[in-house]
Amino acid sequence: MSNVTMTDLSANDLDDVAFIHLGAFHDSLMTQFGAPLVRSYYETQLDDPGLIAFKGAVMDGKLRGFVLVGHFPDPIGAFRRGRGRFIAGQVARRPLTVLRVGLTKLPRLVPKLAGLLAKKTTEPDEAPVLLAIAVDPAAQRSGVGDELLRTAERVAADAGSDSLILYVNTWNDNAIRFYDRRGWERLMDGERWAGKMRKFVRHA
Repeated sequence: MSNVTMTDLSANDLDDVAFIHLGAFHDSLMTQFGAPLVRSYYETQLDDPGLIAFKGAVMDGKLRGFVLVGHFPDPIGAFRRGRGRFIAGQVARRPLTVLRVGLTKLPRLVPKLAGLLAKKTTEPDEAPVLLAIAVDPAAQRSGVGDELLRTAERVAADAGSDSLILYVNTWNDNAIRFYDRRGWERLMDGERWAGKMRKFVRHA
């Protein structure tokens, strides 16, 4: 396995970040509308005052993955409020994509939208949130994902937190297994699990 080096990411890296996102989340709603929209989303998070760390994993001189940690009570809402016109323009350019997405993803979008709306009515998590973690498909099974996750945990600990939170789509079995095997626990909402997970982290 090649050595993985962690580095801080900036606006200069967002094209590479978008490329990795498109490959890692090829079936996601945002991906369907292309790299400009994805790039703009991460630019919004990079400018968010709640950002703690935006880290990249470099292997063989190339960015192969990234992780984003911070306090983001409403990241989608912040993106919509800050880049609303841009989002509308990108969507309007792809009417066939809108139709296809509506027909194929509606069963998943309805519960996801309900979750987002419910989340807006709750208090922000006190613990930092692992908002995004992605690995270039060409670097799968190379240890990049593990290094990114360990980095996120160290970032949370260094920020003075004893835990880290993430939200995973409940139908993403591969991602859920990845987190389960690395000690993440599922946090129940009553008798229902909506994809929220927690990992306790150790201070150095």
